[in-house]
Amino acid sequence: MQRYTSRAGLVFALAVGLFTGCSGESGGPISGEVVYGTVKPIDGEKWILLLSGESDRSYSITVDEAGRFKAPKVAAGTYSIAVTHYLPTPEPTKGPARVGTGPPKQFNYLDLWTVPGGPFTLDLTKLKPKK
Repeated sequence: MQRYTSRAGLVFALAVGLFTGCSGESGGPISGEVVYGTVKPIDGEKWILLLSGESDRSYSITVDEAGRFKAPKVAAGTYSIAVTHYLPTPEPTKGPARVGTGPPKQFNYLDLWTVPGGPFTLDLTKLKPKK
């Protein structure tokens, strides 16, 4: 009988620890916009954000044409941000430029973001080229 009680206690302790751990993992959606000081990015640019956090957590988020971004679920924590920027590639014989098809340039962002939080503003004046 003692052995059964010990196993039941162990199972209960593991279940409580699992649910406590899950609640510590909470976060939620994040959203924000990209600006350059007080100016929006130009048409045809493409921006991809990479959030890197503890325990090798990372999230890739694409910025839309209006300069907004959102991710439905990001775990709680503090994240560094890397940014990849693609300029439009002009196609003079086929009409307008193709959005975000130029060679990528990579940057580090000089601020950290803490989730939950936001909305966030990615100010392009705070970008530093990656080396």
